[in-house]
Amino acid sequence: MANSTDSKLAYARLLRQQLKELGSALRQSEPDVPAPKNRMVYEAAEFTRPKSEKEKVEKEEQLNQRELIKGISQLDYSDMSLNVFDAIKDVRDAVEAPSEGEAGLKWMELAISQLYEDADLSVEERFLRDEKRLISKSGFKRPGEMYMFNYEPLNRSKLKFYDTFPIIYLLKVEQGALHGLNLHFLPPKLRYLFFLNLQQLRTGIGDEVRLGKMDYSVLASSNRYKYFRPCYRKYLIKRINSRMLKIPAEDWSIAISLPLERFKKTSKYSVWTDSRRMITQRRGEIK
Repeated sequence: MANSTDSKLAYARLLRQQLKELGSALRQSEPDVPAPKNRMVYEAAEFTRPKSEKEKVEKEEQLNQRELIKGISQLDYSDMSLNVFDAIKDVRDAVEAPSEGEAGLKWMELAISQLYEDADLSVEERFLRDEKRLISKSGFKRPGEMYMFNYEPLNRSKLKFYDTFPIIYLLKVEQGALHGLNLHFLPPKLRYLFFLNLQQLRTGIGDEVRLGKMDYSVLASSNRYKYFRPCYRKYLIKRINSRMLKIPAEDWSIAISLPLERFKKTSKYSVWTDSRRMITQRRGEIK
């Protein structure tokens, strides 16, 4: 047992060392940023740089990134000190990719797409064993925070479809139930757009960051938040059959990019078609 644990930790240290070395190599390969007075000369030199050389550098960087992402899929997540979120952020930092805004989301979408080409990450093994983010389903929760969990709805036979691994922004907590926005009900493009719009509601600093003013009336009163309609769901706490994964704000963009929707009784594409129809309908109360 001790040898197994030591090998896992050694692998994790090796991966982090590789990331650091790659980041250092990339920084050393970049030209020094010129002084403002030399900017035009620098830009002219870049413009006339042989295209083949540029393409070679870009291809090498892409290969390095791909190898690092492949390493994430090879980690042994039975060691609960390892988790996908931190590993992806390590790669992002090593290649100096953007971490915020639309550019950050686009990089994250590409990186996770590459990750899933190498391995199908099991929900139970890679996410619901994350000791840093797991809380009990009865633990304290605040509206505006993001959570993931396993769920088996009541009266499943009567439902048109449902998601067994929701990712929600919590709207409110009531006796025996949680109300939230399950972003899996939106196709990726609309999910990213809705996510960026919701960031205008951010409040707090550090570990206390969450979305403020998260209630039905605010969402229903603005066309900016119209994408919430198919996402609004009620979850019975007694039907949550796992501990809950609390996603800190710094990991939100990773969480919404992961293809972890687990829809039952139909395909995700059918669900997304239904969601688009609901979004275009006349505004009304959710039933």
